[in-house]
Amino acid sequence: MVGPEVAVSEAQRLMMENHVRQLPVVGDGKRLVGLVTRQRLAVSPELLGSLDVWEITRYLSGLTVGKVMITGKDLHTIDPNATLEEAAELLIKTGWAGCRWWKTAMWWWASSPRPTC
Repeated sequence: MVGPEVAVSEAQRLMMENHVRQLPVVGDGKRLVGLVTRQRLAVSPELLGSLDVWEITRYLSGLTVGKVMITGKDLHTIDPNATLEEAAELLIKTGWAGCRWWKTAMWWWASSPRPTC
């Protein structure tokens, strides 16, 4: 987890060290305010093309997670008490169902023994 005031370079370092592709962005200690992904950390070459090296350095040094994170309608959450089926439905509806980690999780869930009542 990171706060919105964290530098983009620090978020990128945390992702690389922990081998993750996204980090939750929290405010007020616990409240989810966004999500930062490796794709959101990428800076468009067109944006930097007209700048000199000093302007690029200044721009990148001032870039924080809060300026690049996913927020609002693009941030999808689910109730902690939701069923796996509800989570799967949300992942399919939002286009996240194709993610590699989701396929692994579904394989694990499908191959795990089910308790009998």
